[in-house]
Amino acid sequence: MLLDLLRNLLNIDSLRIWSLSLVKPRCLHEEEKTIFRLISTNNEIQKVNIQRMTDIDQVQCLINLCPYMQYFEIGCSSDIDFKLLVQFILIKNHRHISHLRVLCLCIHEYTIKRKVNKIYLQRN
Repeated sequence: MLLDLLRNLLNIDSLRIWSLSLVKPRCLHEEEKTIFRLISTNNEIQKVNIQRMTDIDQVQCLINLCPYMQYFEIGCSSDIDFKLLVQFILIKNHRHISHLRVLCLCIHEYTIKRKVNKIYLQRN
């Protein structure tokens, strides 16, 4: 459904969704793979916001779909491993998100403090 929507909205520069339902992983048909490739190479989406991320595969899907993303905001559920998520985005996908300038993680059980050029995350 998301692919159909994006295929018809060619000139959007931001994408804000409540959640991305990936209930059962499946292989895409050849036509779907072609559509996915066309959308990911031709869209101009630079700002992505997912309000409720429940699975790391949702992040991967958005990274693959929006390669020109500059701003990525993720609302994390309490059962997501925060450290694993950061590693997954910044280390595993660093080549795929070369345009990314801002990563915003909304996690309610952490306090974030900044001292000079260091950022500290502390679990509440």
